[in-house]
Amino acid sequence: MYKYKSLIILFLILGNQQILRAQVVKGTVTDATTGKGIESAHIQFKNTSWVAVSDKQGKFVITDFQDSSRVVRITSIGYTPKDVVCESSHELQVLLEPSSLLLNNAVVVTAQRSEQISFDVMQSVTNLSQQEIANKQSRSTPEALMGEAGIWVQKTNHGSGSPIIRGLVGNQVLLMIDGIRMNNATYRYGPNQYLSTIDPGLVSSVETIRGSGSV
Repeated sequence: MYKYKSLIILFLILGNQQILRAQVVKGTVTDATTGKGIESAHIQFKNTSWVAVSDKQGKFVITDFQDSSRVVRITSIGYTPKDVVCESSHELQVLLEPSSLLLNNAVVVTAQRSEQISFDVMQSVTNLSQQEIANKQSRSTPEALMGEAGIWVQKTNHGSGSPIIRGLVGNQVLLMIDGIRMNNATYRYGPNQYLSTIDPGLVSSVETIRGSGSV
């Protein structure tokens, strides 16, 4: 009977020590330029899996803070990440500096024959570089387009291969080489082999434009 009492007391002591080690961390993440709270910012203790997310006012609370982890990293899309030393005696006030965010900086040559940043092009653009084509080890140029977003390649044999873009096929899809038309409305309708006549080893890039311009 005495052994069981001792065991219960030991559990209570260990539990109290664990509670004493766990502390609450509060704080606010704000934009250093506007002073407004940043919503959905991630607050994570470094080298741990403890993560909190700020609310609409930029406020956050972490209830399982441990003494062994005092450095937190605050990240948010469009802002420069910041590491902060956590002090449990006061609330964290974190200012994040806005950073330039360029989602896609690939230079493309559009049907208008002018170089543009693909992020600025109004149509949806897919750009395959020469290295990406080589990595696919495609036997033909249509095969290089297989698996790309919004493109389905109809291929019944090695000598053929016709890209279908948004339901358009054959002479409905304009093929251009260095800005010069390869096909026109007089070419055969339906899947055809014209794109397969281009050796993929001679292609520096393949650009696909899905939009009114391509129609």
